Parts: sequence; C-alpha cells; structure tokens
Amino acid sequence: MHCSRGPLALGCDRQRSLFLHVAAGWETGLKGERNRPMRPLRKSNSKSGDARKRPRLTQAERRARSEQRILDATIRLIAERGTVATTLGEVGVAAGYSRGLAAHLFGSKENLLIRAAQAIMTNRRAMGLFAIDPEGGFAAFLDAGRQWFPIAAREPENVRALLVLTSEALVRHAAKNFRARAAAVAALDSETRRHIRRFLEAGIARGEVRRDIDLDSQALLIVSTLRGMMSQWLVSPGSIDLAQSGTYWLAELKRSLSPARAANRRMAAPAGRRQTRSRARRQPQSGMAGSRLSKV
Repeated sequence: MHCSRGPLALGCDRQRSLFLHVAAGWETGLKGERNRPMRPLRKSNSKSGDARKRPRLTQAERRARSEQRILDATIRLIAERGTVATTLGEVGVAAGYSRGLAAHLFGSKENLLIRAAQAIMTNRRAMGLFAIDPEGGFAAFLDAGRQWFPIAAREPENVRALLVLTSEALVRHAAKNFRARAAAVAALDSETRRHIRRFLEAGIARGEVRRDIDLDSQALLIVSTLRGMMSQWLVSPGSIDLAQSGTYWLAELKRSLSPARAANRRMAAPAGRRQTRSRARRQPQSGMAGSRLSKV
C-alpha cells in the first residue's frame, strides 16, 4: 500500500520503520568510518623513493665524480680531434656540465691535459701499467697484456689520446705552458720504464725471467714495442689484427726471457767450443801434410 503522506506519516508504520532502520545503519556506518584508525601509507617502489633511501654524496665525492667525468670527456675529445681543437668549454659540455666547470676544477687546459695522461696510465683497461702490482711478477704483466690487446682493439680512445699527448712532447721549441706538459709526459715515460723494470725484477726473483738481461734496456724495448704496435694499428687498423699480433708478441717475449732459454744456451756453448777446438787441431795437421807433399 502506497502512503501519499510521506514516509514519516503516522499512518504508514511499515514504511516508517523501514526508513528508520536504513537511516540508523547509515549513521552507524559513518561513525565506524570516523573511528577507524588510518592505514599506513604503502612504501613507494618508484625511483624517487629509492633515491630518497640512498645517502647523499659528500662534497669531496661529488667533486671526484665530476672530475672523472671531465677527464673521460677530455680523453674522448683528444682522441677525436687532438689537443689543439679541444677547449675547456667543449669538455664541460661533453661531460654533461656547464662550459666553465672544467676550468673551475682543473684551472687551465694544460693541467687538464696532464691529468688526462695520468688518468690513462692508471686505467687498467687502457693498459695502464700503474694499475698492475709488479709484485705479481712478470706473469702478471703477461696476463694483463693478453686481456688488454682485445680491449684496445674495441676501445682505442685511451691509447689514441695517450699517443697524441706523447707525440706532442717531441716538439723541441714549444711555448712555455706546453713545455710543462712535455715535461710531465716525459716523467710519465720514465716512470713507465721503471715500473716495467719492477715487473722484470719480480720475474727474476720468481724464476720467470733469466738473470742475464739488461733490465733498463729490456724495459725500453717493451715500451717501444707496445707503442709502435699501437701506432701501426691506429694508422692502418684494417690491415693489422691487433689481438693476434699482441698475443704473438707476448708469447715471443716470454720465450726470449725464459730462464730455460739461457740454460739451453749454456748447454750449447761447450759443444760449440769442442767443435772449434777439434777444427783448430785438424788445421795444423793438414797444413803439415801439405808441406810434406810439396817437398816430395
């Protein structure tokens, strides 16, 4: 039965009781929502949330990271266009910073180039010999070389930049600021030879290298061969298999410096001397026989 006087009319008891029941339930629901404790927010798995967890870098760490990026960009640009066409502003932009950051961190272009050469020599992937401990002996040098030649064939920027920097040290009459760079590169070359000498000395102590070699001359030969091979390959990469040539040279170097080769020489020497003595004894006899025949 429909009540025309509305749900609150006295004559519509059934409808009024139903209305009051629904209203009471709705109010109870509101009270429950108000009294319910708030749920904790879920932790975000987004990158921004992870970034907030990471500790902030110190000023020294931020500076070291910026310097490394600047040096990496410097090496790339030197390998592409040389030192003359490389500017501090371009280095900063290539590293992803402002044009003035390279000058702010390194002071001048010459200081930046010197630091770039030093960075290459301490980079193990660039055959930075300073990154290898000589106490590992000559075997450690050979192992590093076997890994380095294939890497250099894929990533020649470091070696190309180093050869550019060292070749510019050949200029005899240079500007004052350039002479400082040439002196720094020369000092790096001297330290490189001394470092290789330490490998050889450790190799002798370990029985890997024979004792009768001239250490300084052998260190010079190793440096010269390394740079000569790289120069030849960079000029004509399509005609030289650098990895294969490097592996062959290292094997020959190991064989030539092996103590076993020196022992073989000592064993072969007495036999050679015996043959010489026997020939010397036979020569006078033949001469005497010839003189007798002539008298007859």
